[in-house]
This record gives sequence, C-alpha cells and structure tokens, in this order.
Amino acid sequence: MTSNAHALTLHPATLPEVAAAAPAERRAARRRGARLVVHFAPLRPQAAQRLQAGRSEDASSGGLFVATHRPPPRRTVVRFEAFHEVAAGEEPVRGVGVVRWRRRWRRPRGFGVEILRISVADGERLERWLQERDEAAAETAGGAP
Repeated sequence: MTSNAHALTLHPATLPEVAAAAPAERRAARRRGARLVVHFAPLRPQAAQRLQAGRSEDASSGGLFVATHRPPPRRTVVRFEAFHEVAAGEEPVRGVGVVRWRRRWRRPRGFGVEILRISVADGERLERWLQERDEAAAETAGGAP
C-alpha cells in the first residue's frame, strides 16, 4: 500500500490555464537516458481514470518522452506514475504534467510531457535514477572517473 504523504494536488480551475500556456522555448534541464515504465491517464475530475501504459528512455527533471501507441492530444493534463525497470519494488515517481507535443506518424509513437507537479521526494528519486543511468552509460563507454 502506498502512502499519501507525497500526494499531489492540482486545483481543477487551473487546468485550462496550464494546458493553454505556451511551452518554454528551451528545456530547463537536459534530457538523459532512462529506462522507465510509465502509466498515465488524463487528469479530468469527471473522467474515468483508466491508466494507459508506455515506456520512457528519455527523461529529465522537467519532463519525459513517453512511447505509446495512443498519445493523448496536445495540452492534455495527465497524471503519471513512472517505474524504474531495474529497481523492482521501489516506489514509483508520481506527478502531473501537460502534453506539449505528440508523435503519431513516426516511430516510436508517443508524446512529450512537461512535468508540472511532483513531490520533492519523487523529484529526488527521478534525479537519482537518471544519475545512476548516466554513471552506467559512462562505465559502459569506458569514461568512468
């Protein structure tokens, strides 16, 4: 059972404003390799919360690319849970984000989500996962310090 200590809240009145806002021209954080399984669903108070599944191999502290066969429309506010493929049993990273772009015709199909809300603990966990992936990639490439 999961704790609600890191529960996220986003007031429904803010959804139209957040979704309509123009995305930043440049990413605040660089994208890095990740191996995550991502479950997501539109964040709509009246909608059924049926989770869809995807994978991410490209993430940063500010967002992630989710490969999936059915990317949600742009400006959709979604809740997500990202699970580390290697660290089985570890708590997922939970957050709320907005779909900024989607890829429907090229492979891999999917969407880019900008993270809007994430707890401090989940943000630190995501950063640790990305750092571990960076270090593993450096060791494989022979560039470990």
